[in-house]
Amino acid sequence: MDFKIKLIYPPLVRKINLISKLYSARLMIPYYLPYGLGVLASFLRNNGYFVELQDLNILINRKTTFGKEKIIISLPDIDRLLSNKLNCESKIIRFIDKLIDLISPQNYQLIGFSIFCFEQFPFTIILTQHLKQRYNTPIVLGGAFISLYGDLYPEIFNFVDYMIRGDGGVPLLKLIDYLKGKIPLSEVPNLTYKKDGKIISNTQQYYPLEDMPVPDFRGLPLELYRNFGIIKPLLPYQIMRGCTNRCSFCSYPLIDPKIEFKSYKKVISELKKMKQEYRYNFFDFIPSSTIDLSYEYLDGLCDVLIKERLNIRWKAYSIAGRLDKNLLKKMYQAGCRYLEFGVESGSDRILKMMNKRFSAEEASKTLKISYEVGIKNVVSFIVGHPQETKEDFNKTLAFIKKNKRYFFIIKTQRFALCKGTPIHINYQHYGIKRLIAHRSRFTFGFEESNGIPIQEQQRQREENYNRLLSYYRKVILPQRLINYLLVFISHIFK
Repeated sequence: MDFKIKLIYPPLVRKINLISKLYSARLMIPYYLPYGLGVLASFLRNNGYFVELQDLNILINRKTTFGKEKIIISLPDIDRLLSNKLNCESKIIRFIDKLIDLISPQNYQLIGFSIFCFEQFPFTIILTQHLKQRYNTPIVLGGAFISLYGDLYPEIFNFVDYMIRGDGGVPLLKLIDYLKGKIPLSEVPNLTYKKDGKIISNTQQYYPLEDMPVPDFRGLPLELYRNFGIIKPLLPYQIMRGCTNRCSFCSYPLIDPKIEFKSYKKVISELKKMKQEYRYNFFDFIPSSTIDLSYEYLDGLCDVLIKERLNIRWKAYSIAGRLDKNLLKKMYQAGCRYLEFGVESGSDRILKMMNKRFSAEEASKTLKISYEVGIKNVVSFIVGHPQETKEDFNKTLAFIKKNKRYFFIIKTQRFALCKGTPIHINYQHYGIKRLIAHRSRFTFGFEESNGIPIQEQQRQREENYNRLLSYYRKVILPQRLINYLLVFISHIFK
């Protein structure tokens, strides 16, 4: 094996102070393995290449060598970071150098970073800048965030060689062929690069979901994932992709515009293989789409899972109002134990503006039935959607209070207006007067067209969010801890 590749999942860095703009690298620990890296590793290994996987996020948070050191990174703005004009503290530099030594770039002919979300991007910028200063190993970036927004950051090519948009398996193979002198760079699909001072994007190609290999996580420290938290980690697996919904704020359809389903035969075969390989039977059917994208497909899938007696447990994403009691019962029988619902609001007016296809009452009914059949509900809410009034927010709070017994976990987040989403493309339709560019480049501030000063709009959104957080801490969080304790006890007795 004369060509070695290292694939890296960067640390996720969450903003912890809105005023001072501080970021912490002790952060959002994932509870599942990085699916994209596993698929790429499988694809390359099946073609005879040596691949080493490295999840820096889990290593930083779980390894003693990193876990005792709290690293704070100040990021005044993304432009200064990209232009390499941001002076990092010596403590940060020592930390980065330590990571580079861990990566050992001199032993590989290609290093790839899979960036799922923006929270990984700033740290990756710092890491790749310093990596390039010490070594000249080719660096390629990929992942969902790069596919969506990589073209917004052309300065990245000052220290990164390539970016891959969309599926990365075949493009990575072609890129290796180029690096080995077999083909010209123009023949590498889905690739973006800089040549003669110009940014060039090669032809975009799409690869069928049915051809995607089963993920291969060999080399990752599985014991760190298995020991995380009270609830055991889940094995990520993709059954379908694409989305028929067009929620106002969502960028998922931009990543997977085509609706696809894996054959039942492939699903069963790969789930059996993963269960045997990792000696674990809890799966996360990852949210590239909702599990109820097709009622008929889901109904048939449950029948096959029951018939094959896989004895697996699984979590999936769903749309409120799509599932009836009969199918929910069958899903539980087929192993479904957690469903995540993006309810987002308790106001029918806001749900309509979000392009949701259900009412608050339909959401309540779905949560109740799901709870009654034994499925644990993970429910998310968004605060601050354009045109959300105090009355609308109060309806959301009332919805949570009414249905709290049906929640296993509740998630809350502030509304973010992202580039390419329906609300960005047609913002005036959603009652927005003007957009305000944000330094992140892919998000926007906004001024609503209701005549209320923008500062007052922002103050009201923040006040509503804090009210929800206060209720969460006082009422929901204690119940969540009790739920975790009950799950933990059940695992012990099992």
